[in-house]
Amino acid sequence: MVQLSLSYYPDITQKQTDADVRANVVLFSERLAAQLTRDLRIDVAIDVLPVLSVADQYRAVLEGRSHIALMKPVAYVFAHEKRPGILPGAVALRPIDGKVGDHYFGQVYARRSLGFTSIADLAASEPAKWRLAYGDRFSTSNFLIPANVLATGGVHPFLFFRSVRFFGGHDFAAEAVYEGCADIGCGHDGVIKILAQKYPDAEDMLIQLGQEDIHSDPVVVDTDALPAPVTLAAIEKACVAISSDPEVLGALDLFWGWVKGLAPTRHENYASIESALKRLSLSDVDMVA
Repeated sequence: MVQLSLSYYPDITQKQTDADVRANVVLFSERLAAQLTRDLRIDVAIDVLPVLSVADQYRAVLEGRSHIALMKPVAYVFAHEKRPGILPGAVALRPIDGKVGDHYFGQVYARRSLGFTSIADLAASEPAKWRLAYGDRFSTSNFLIPANVLATGGVHPFLFFRSVRFFGGHDFAAEAVYEGCADIGCGHDGVIKILAQKYPDAEDMLIQLGQEDIHSDPVVVDTDALPAPVTLAAIEKACVAISSDPEVLGALDLFWGWVKGLAPTRHENYASIESALKRLSLSDVDMVA
């Protein structure tokens, strides 16, 4: 018997119960273990660790306590930087602009009534006037990449604004902008559409100012800690195989949102995150430690 461990972090959308998230992560791990058992012809079991905060999951991966991790892209990049043997085993596929691909995007949006249509419009406006809403400090798509979009467009992601607040998630930041508690917001590609489920006029009230692609969520593997005969290649193959199972797809969709499959990937695809971290001079202590 080969025993592996798998870690995950809390609900990404703030819309699922802890019990539902765990049940679906367990389903994914059981199907992955069964596929590895068939492929390697040896019994494989995967123990799902209790849900961990993003910071605790980051430490668990670094310390070799999590062989496999459903991880945030930015947390993965920091972990790989510390230990190059931590690598992506598969990447979530999502529909963007009508096509399924291995990326999504982080965006900056505003209340349409402000009259902005681009980051350039915002940059040309009066500084220290607007209120900015981020989600979580550890998020790739509702902090890091939108902050990089602002910086690239000539807007300091903190000092340009009258106030900057972290609202604790995509949904909360979007609601804050919609309800007038903030002027500019940051989130993933689907945040305005999700808001429209609660506020039907959300897509009329909010307008995107800019976006940047993000290589999608990884299934991370600690190759340094894998017991033989399990390998990164074996986990990648098994992940891709089971992602055609509708139940597995549903489990991943509930956990990550809009997932349509898993595909092979490589570390180099996360270069845009590394670039954003360098531009903004952010470390793991700032974001995930």
